[in-house]
Amino acid sequence: REFNRMLDVRTEIENALHESEERLRDFLSLSTDWVWETDAVGRFTSISEGVVLQTGIPVADYIGKKQWEMSGSAWTEAQRETLRAAVASHQQLHNFELKRVNAQAETRWVSVNARSLFDAEGAFRGYRGTSIDITARRQAEIALEKALSTMTTNERLWKFALEGAGDGVWDNDLVTGELTVSESWKQMFGYADAPGSHFEDYEKLIHPDDLPQLKKIRQLHLNDDAAYMIEHRFKCGDGTWKWVESRGEIVARDANGRPLRKIGTDHDISARKDAEAALEAQVAELRRWHDATLGRELRVVELKREINELLLAAGQPIRYESVHTNVGNT
Repeated sequence: REFNRMLDVRTEIENALHESEERLRDFLSLSTDWVWETDAVGRFTSISEGVVLQTGIPVADYIGKKQWEMSGSAWTEAQRETLRAAVASHQQLHNFELKRVNAQAETRWVSVNARSLFDAEGAFRGYRGTSIDITARRQAEIALEKALSTMTTNERLWKFALEGAGDGVWDNDLVTGELTVSESWKQMFGYADAPGSHFEDYEKLIHPDDLPQLKKIRQLHLNDDAAYMIEHRFKCGDGTWKWVESRGEIVARDANGRPLRKIGTDHDISARKDAEAALEAQVAELRRWHDATLGRELRVVELKREINELLLAAGQPIRYESVHTNVGNT
């Protein structure tokens, strides 16, 4: 009876192991973005099937290669050096943007986020990360930057607003502090009327965790004509928080170079943030399943060993030749 019970337990564990493996493969194959791991020098050791859908390159072609060695990469030397330096110093990667040309000769952009991995002794052993396709966003940004580069100040004011159609547009008088917003901005955040007339009124609606960095970026760009971009949370009319990508640019200065006017757009990225959070949760769940699966494999090996020992004790031949048993080996 005890022998049969052991066989039943073994069967249940093997079935659970098989189901867990199937679930893991399904999640990885259905994701349009992809998850991956590298070794300590940056070579891919695993990568999910989503990379094939986005790049057209088989998974096997990635294994053993570094990101910057892959065919189709269209990086600048500065990007390559930045990534090499990050790997060499074991830095985590946050929204690191890469450009490549896929098998269909299409230019694609991806945003890379990765966590540094260390073993029990603290030695660096590589990265675990996610890659998300951001091509649509980058194409829109490039079109906007190209248009802005050929405009006079007045044209830029109008074109900037037109390019931001569907997004929220704002105009900040840096002398008086007055800030006005478009109807699309009010609709985006759910306000019937503008929540204020000066930047300080809007500053109170920026998430407190994001406000210090936003103020720092704005201050740095007062002496810089280049556009800036920052992601932050803004409180909606119903009290909820919405993630936005805020872009701004100085468009007028006085004769002494003092900034007079800044305009910008707010783009709703809540869906993208939710997708990133869901992907991170999926990666964590996949890792949990992997760890649980490894535990089951070890238990199955132990059960096979016990079954072999029971069979030997009963004078019968062992069933699992690959499993070492203690009976008769001493």
